[in-house]
Amino acid sequence: MLNKVAGVWDGLSPAWRFSLASVTLARVFYTLWSLLYLSSFSLVVQNQDIFGEPVLTVFDMQTSQPYAYSRYMDGSILSFQKLDEVHLRDTKTGSVWKVSSGECVSGTYTGKNLSAAKISTERLFPYHGVPAHPVPLISIWQRFDVNWYLVIARNGYGSVSGDVHFPPLYPVMIRWVSILLRDDMLSGLLIAQLALYYLVKLLYELFAKWGSETTASKSLFLLLIFPTSFFLFSAYTEAVFMILAILSLRSMQDGKWHWAGFWIFCAILVRLQGVALIVPLAWVILRTRFKNVLWSDIFFAGLSPTIAIGVYLLLRASVGDSSVIPLNEADLHARIVFPWESLIYSVRYIFDGLGGYIDILNLVAFLTFSAVLVANWKKLPIEYALFSAAGIIIFSMRWVDTQPLNSMIRYLLTVFPLFFLFGRFAESRWANRLVFLLFLGLNLFLSAQFFLWGWVA
Repeated sequence: MLNKVAGVWDGLSPAWRFSLASVTLARVFYTLWSLLYLSSFSLVVQNQDIFGEPVLTVFDMQTSQPYAYSRYMDGSILSFQKLDEVHLRDTKTGSVWKVSSGECVSGTYTGKNLSAAKISTERLFPYHGVPAHPVPLISIWQRFDVNWYLVIARNGYGSVSGDVHFPPLYPVMIRWVSILLRDDMLSGLLIAQLALYYLVKLLYELFAKWGSETTASKSLFLLLIFPTSFFLFSAYTEAVFMILAILSLRSMQDGKWHWAGFWIFCAILVRLQGVALIVPLAWVILRTRFKNVLWSDIFFAGLSPTIAIGVYLLLRASVGDSSVIPLNEADLHARIVFPWESLIYSVRYIFDGLGGYIDILNLVAFLTFSAVLVANWKKLPIEYALFSAAGIIIFSMRWVDTQPLNSMIRYLLTVFPLFFLFGRFAESRWANRLVFLLFLGLNLFLSAQFFLWGWVA
């Protein structure tokens, strides 16, 4: 039996062997890391000030039950810490409070109850009406955008305000798979996991072609420990989108225009960032000077992205969104601006003392990726360089009032050609150690924040 397994393994391509080994080990690593947090932080207790109100938030990691109480009590603002699995203690008087009811059961305030916070638990822990998965090792990945995809997969569009900001193809995939699994969260995780295996295989082949197998393995290792790579292991769209982008770019290089257009169509309906693929498509088509190509193929290649954009805009119109063309989205406090406006806003925001660590990371990531691309432009095939540049520009054009360069450090994860350049940089021993320690350290910190419902991207 073992000989048969070894024979099958030896028969696989180097790309598949690397993918299966590296992604599986990464999944085991993240599972152990999340298990550590489940065992260490059964209750997540935070003393916060939200919109001027002192608020106590508690999240039970085992049951996914959230609580939010006002910290005002008899003219004082209390601070709390965990006492045991069901009780808290305030640091001022040492009184003991029951988590589930907010009642003081021992100490100075015995018999009194904390009042409910003005802000709802749904705003603090947004599930959008989707129940938390009953298995803690699965529910710990059910955070933020995942719940948008799940509610769309379950109920379609229009059931929750704001769901139209998420394109439909990924929720459709979740819905199809959940017909078999009867579990939409597990379906989303399975799609992401299988997509990641195939993505790493494709990238290994691509990077080995550009450089060597050694460079490919180092580049992908850095991708898998990038500060926000843990999103690849949740029910997010990054892995699926990158597969579609690679298939599209490869079809462009091979002159398969109809396939290039089809993959762009799919990419746009997974992530709006897919419009970045139109730039290399236009360049490659113009480079042919329309010689030895069928006009029907070019027409289909150009029409497919247009149809995808039209489908998305019709979707927005059908649910009555106030801004069918998403240039100004008041409900998200977001609008489209020139890239330099976002950059200036980010710098001012940080130097005015308003920014936190995530704002600094977003700015540093944006500047680093931009500088690396400009400095190494000719080291990438032109189609991939154009895609990377278009993607970075698109990300920087979205202005969010509450956070400059919002989610930039996650969005840049999809600019996969840059990881080939990082891999080349890390070929020297000192650079390899520096990048490894930087990426892994930030990854552990940000993933921990994500598990604890901290907004990191």
